[in-house]
Amino acid sequence: SPETTDASETTRGTDATTSESTGATPSCKNLMLDGDETDIDCGGSCTACDLGEGCGVGTDCTTGFCAPSSLCSLQEPQVWLDALDADTLYNEDTCTDSPATAGQQVHCWENKGSHGGFFVDDGSQPIYQEASDGVELNNEIMVSTDPVFVGSLGDVTVFLVQEEVASRNSFDFNLNHPSENGSRYSAHVPWGNSNRRVMFDIGGTGAAARITTMLDVIAVDETHVFTFVNSVEDDERLILIDGAEEASGVGARSADAGVVSVGNGNRVLLHEFRVYSPSPTTAARQLIEGQLACRWDLRDQLPATHPFYNANGGSDLDCPPSL
Repeated sequence: SPETTDASETTRGTDATTSESTGATPSCKNLMLDGDETDIDCGGSCTACDLGEGCGVGTDCTTGFCAPSSLCSLQEPQVWLDALDADTLYNEDTCTDSPATAGQQVHCWENKGSHGGFFVDDGSQPIYQEASDGVELNNEIMVSTDPVFVGSLGDVTVFLVQEEVASRNSFDFNLNHPSENGSRYSAHVPWGNSNRRVMFDIGGTGAAARITTMLDVIAVDETHVFTFVNSVEDDERLILIDGAEEASGVGARSADAGVVSVGNGNRVLLHEFRVYSPSPTTAARQLIEGQLACRWDLRDQLPATHPFYNANGGSDLDCPPSL
């Protein structure tokens, strides 16, 4: 990930170096865009810019990440599957031609995250549902073409936006595919039938390895933003649904991670899937939840105290910048 700038090293009240283009000495506090600044009074030789301000490289940003849009953004996920971007869905197994169209099978799903590569179907038939901006998984699995992680993983947050189409016992993601037992790094969203609890397992299924929500926290045909946190900094594990904490566990855990998969027995519309390591801070996590809620018109489902709650679920007002 990009290097971050230590905000203590410079302030917006500090004069910057001489501009190469004008020979003048730009000011970091004159409310003008000048010198080597990337936004007004920040970036370049001035203090780092805040989220949403202009940048050229990661060190221009307090977040340490300059997005392709040239705006300071959050850290880049290693995995990002985005069904809103139809150009990342392919109807053939070379993953180079034939973008999938409505109702067609998705053989390859491009990973827009920093790891790159593709997720490919396991010989089954996930379907692109264009009207819903989702990939329908009906017992299918899509698997990364190579390991995203190597060895033990102890600091990660996973975001999942999906709609449950039918209640089933299933895995919804696994960071250590194909393990389904003692070395799983996975979630059930939810485990179906009579249980209907959302579960997050790291390195097993026992009480120490699993955190579990109450019964029936979600229903079939509902779309939600799910967040699964394993934070070393905060030494905790969390399950959040639409930004509200539904389960917690004391202490972060480590377990083997490698090939990543989505699906396996479930029937869902998968809209978006992101994996970040290391875990974002609480404030950064809420920004990502805000991004997802804004993208999928779910802002009214966030808690009223969430910084990106809006009673109008589809409002674009004050949404955080996208990746």
